Amino acid sequence: MASKKPWEGKLFDNKGKRKNRGKQEDRAALFFTWLMVAFVVIVTLVVGFSIYLSIGGSKTGAATDVFFNPGVDAVSGEAPAQEPVAEEETTEAETNESSLIWSGNTTAVQAGEGAGAIAARSGITIERLYELNPEFLQTGAWYANPGDIVKVD
Repeated sequence: MASKKPWEGKLFDNKGKRKNRGKQEDRAALFFTWLMVAFVVIVTLVVGFSIYLSIGGSKTGAATDVFFNPGVDAVSGEAPAQEPVAEEETTEAETNESSLIWSGNTTAVQAGEGAGAIAARSGITIERLYELNPEFLQTGAWYANPGDIVKVD
């Protein structure tokens, strides 16, 4: 038999190494798959928690009470103690006349101004501004366009 020429022989005999390399690649793929699953779970939890907090968390009722009831304290969720006020009796004719004719001060709403800014500029509380201008609270939130005339004390 003739001996093989150098170019006819195999350069490497890696049958054993090839099997190990396949197992190592499988382990790496499995590791990165679990790493990706953990990443997706963590991102989902963070996004879910941030959405939960953005809608008020477990205190949704207290948060909406403060929004719809301006007399409620935002921190404690309770209305401040008020002294009873004696109400004067008015006839229906007096009520109609007083709502048609306003003898107090008024101011125009400026662009970008909300109820808090109007009240601060006028020197009254927001609650008083709401009492004087119930027509701007029909949707449950203060809404006045720039140029609207609002009543202030």
